[in-house]
Amino acid sequence: MFAVMKDSDYATKPKFLKNFWEDWKAILGKNHTIKKFELCDFTPIYDWAQVEKERKKNMSGEVI
Repeated sequence: MFAVMKDSDYATKPKFLKNFWEDWKAILGKNHTIKKFELCDFTPIYDWAQVEKERKKNMSGEVI
């Protein structure tokens, strides 16, 4: 969800970013290799989501 929102206004709000990072850290666990949110690049996930969005938009309503 976060990757899809990277171009939204939310992605620029410090509180939103802090909340996401805190929640994600809890899921990752204390021994995970990701230690700095600023170094994470969500672009590949964002790009994939955009392709999927376009693919679904172009699907026919017809069921085979």
